[in-house]
Amino acid sequence: MEVKLNNSASPVSQVLARVIKSAKTQPSEAVASFARSDALNRTLAATPDVRPDVVARARQLVARPAYPPKDVLERIARLMSSEISGS
Repeated sequence: MEVKLNNSASPVSQVLARVIKSAKTQPSEAVASFARSDALNRTLAATPDVRPDVVARARQLVARPAYPPKDVLERIARLMSSEISGS
């Protein structure tokens, strides 16, 4: 059996040609709007590096003798043990 490839009639190349042609016909005035990214950048700039409320909560948790709970520590220890032993 002989198979002859006809690369010039590939559906992919036809679609690609249409995409390229439509991209070339787009008006040059089409400019992307970055208003949302500008708003995000302003919000990020206004966000403090340190959040005092979260720091205060962390200090309260660390001050508790029963933090973290024993069962959480045991589960973490089991996970670490299983990772070390490779099982």
